[in-house]
Amino acid sequence: MSSNHGIYVLDDGDGDEWVTPRPVGEVIADAVAAATDLEPGDLDAIDAYVDLDEVAAVVAEGDRESVDFPVEGHQVTLTREGDVSVA
Repeated sequence: MSSNHGIYVLDDGDGDEWVTPRPVGEVIADAVAAATDLEPGDLDAIDAYVDLDEVAAVVAEGDRESVDFPVEGHQVTLTREGDVSVA
C-alpha cells in the first residue's frame, strides 16, 4: 500500500514518549497486516479502498469522527486520533 499521499497521523508506536507522524497509508497497511495474514506489500494504495477526501476529513480536518472502508475483505475503521481497527 503506497503511503505517499501527504496525509499523516501521529503514531506513538510502542507507547514510548516519542510520537512520530507517519503516512496514513503506511499506518493502515501495518494495521491490516497485523490483524490478517496479509503483508503490507500485498495491498494496493490507500486510495484504491477509500476516497482520500474522506480520510482527510477525519484525520487532517477533524470534520468527522471516523471513516469505515473495506480492505481485501476486512472492515477498517480510521478514527480522528489516527487509531486503526480491522475486523
